[in-house]
Amino acid sequence: MSFLMYDEAYAASAADTPQHKRVSAWERRTETPYDPFASIATLTHKPINCPRCSRTILAPFIQSDGKGYAQSNFSINCKCNHPITKELLGLHKFAKNAVKSTSPDKSFAERLLTSDIFKLTKLNDPVRQILSNVLYDAARMRTVLNKHTIRPRLLNKIMSAYTDDRVFSLDLVGAVLRQASFVKKMVDLGWTEPGYFTSEVDVVGLQHCVARYHA
Repeated sequence: MSFLMYDEAYAASAADTPQHKRVSAWERRTETPYDPFASIATLTHKPINCPRCSRTILAPFIQSDGKGYAQSNFSINCKCNHPITKELLGLHKFAKNAVKSTSPDKSFAERLLTSDIFKLTKLNDPVRQILSNVLYDAARMRTVLNKHTIRPRLLNKIMSAYTDDRVFSLDLVGAVLRQASFVKKMVDLGWTEPGYFTSEVDVVGLQHCVARYHA
């Protein structure tokens, strides 16, 4: 299939409305409207689990004081009288991943579990043991890991994936913003218009840009 045919196929599909069964599947699985703008009115809180007492809390996404879950200064107090922050949620996620027997990096998990932060306590939950032994403090966790011959560069890479409780191992917000900037430049240059890359010279230029984008 030529690039022109791809271009025409994309232009045709862009105007298509989603199939009803796909919309229904989305609404059934997420319990939110398919339209992202309509979902804003219903998706107002994020359920999170307190790393200390395991209680489920509904945290507002947006707060007037800037401490909502979707805001940079997120903080909410649990009924156990302890604040929950993105840093604490990330630390909790790190501890859970470290004790998984199915962890792909078993040497790292074993190193962590045999260290001082996993010393026996009155707690039966290994995740809570780790968190308790570092006093629920990410800086203390980093200090302990530094003592176990983990290279600083590797440690920074590991911990960067645990700045909050997101399921992604990258900064999805930053990635989306970069992609949005890239797409805007494409639109401003007229590259998204059907038929723009009809000549072979233009196609070569596009291929170079795509290669740089994925580099």
